[in-house]
Amino acid sequence: MWSFQSRAKIIMACLVVLLGNAIGACSTIPEPIEENVAYPHTFSDVRYLAEYGGLLFAPEADLSVDLSRLIYTNGKDVIVEILIEDIEEILYKKFFVTDPNNYVVISYRSGTSSRKALFTAFRYGGWVGGSSEIYRVILYAYTQYKARGAGIGS
Repeated sequence: MWSFQSRAKIIMACLVVLLGNAIGACSTIPEPIEENVAYPHTFSDVRYLAEYGGLLFAPEADLSVDLSRLIYTNGKDVIVEILIEDIEEILYKKFFVTDPNNYVVISYRSGTSSRKALFTAFRYGGWVGGSSEIYRVILYAYTQYKARGAGIGS
């Protein structure tokens, strides 16, 4: 007969394996991302928030990243477009204690004003991750844009 502790260890090991597989399943680009990403790259099931204090995210939509811009679109309407040249800062951080996800925060210029855009992966209700991959793809596009502008690698 199996003891309670033996059963608990088996269940715990199964949960660790299942969680590891679920997190790996969120990755859309093999590691290392910087060597394997192909632009433009589109992420599905992404949520967008236009400001820190906002409570309502835009419905899940696609975020396309290329070497010149980010486009968040629901397939027929562009909800927000950010030119890479207008980006001032890219952060990856947690805002809400109860939220399982981190956010990619883009500070950018729009005309004469400064704006922020928050993006988060929302696959599996946001419980399994994916935002770090969005962050890395955007950051790499940004560094490639800056390198081209500085004449590096040309």
